[in-house]
Amino acid sequence: MAQIESFFHGTSSGTDPLICYLNKPVLIHPGGQIQIVKIPIYSTLTFFLLDTKIARSTGPMVHYFLEKCKEPTFSEKVDNELVAHTNLAIADFLQAEWEHLFEDVTEISRFQMEHLAGMTPDHFHAVWKKGLQGNLYRLKMCGAGGGGFILGCTRDWAATQLILSEFDLHLVKW
Repeated sequence: MAQIESFFHGTSSGTDPLICYLNKPVLIHPGGQIQIVKIPIYSTLTFFLLDTKIARSTGPMVHYFLEKCKEPTFSEKVDNELVAHTNLAIADFLQAEWEHLFEDVTEISRFQMEHLAGMTPDHFHAVWKKGLQGNLYRLKMCGAGGGGFILGCTRDWAATQLILSEFDLHLVKW
C-alpha cells in the first residue's frame, strides 16, 4: 500500500489506501500493529471541512516538512508537541472525551500555525489565528496541507457557519 501511495505523493505510509481498501477506520500502534476501531456515535463537537479552492500538490509539501525535520530542534518539537498531541487527540476521540479533544486540536492547530505556516495558504492565516484567539473553532491541515481542504472543529456549528460564511464549509458526518 505504501508503494502505491508513494507513486502519487513521493514518500508515503500507505495508510490512506489501506483504509480505503478495508473501508473501516484503523489505528496503527507503534510497531505496526493495525487495529480496526469503532468511531463514537455522538459528539458535542462538530467537524467540518473548509474548501480552500486551491489545488495542491502533496509531494512538495511532504518534501518541505521532511527538510524541516532535518533541523534537530524542529524534529524534537514535532515529537514532543505535534506527535504527542496528535496521539492524545486520537485517544480522546476514540474515548469520546470531547473537551480534551478540543484542547488537543487547539495545540495541534497552534503548532501548525507557528511552525508549519509555510504549508498553509497565506490568505487562510488570519481565519486560522482568529480561531485560535477565540473559543469557538479550530483549524488544522488535512494531509500535507498546501491547499485542498482544512479540517475544522467547533463547539457551535451554527455560530461557526456565520463567522466563516465567506468560505465553502462541508459538515463531516459519521
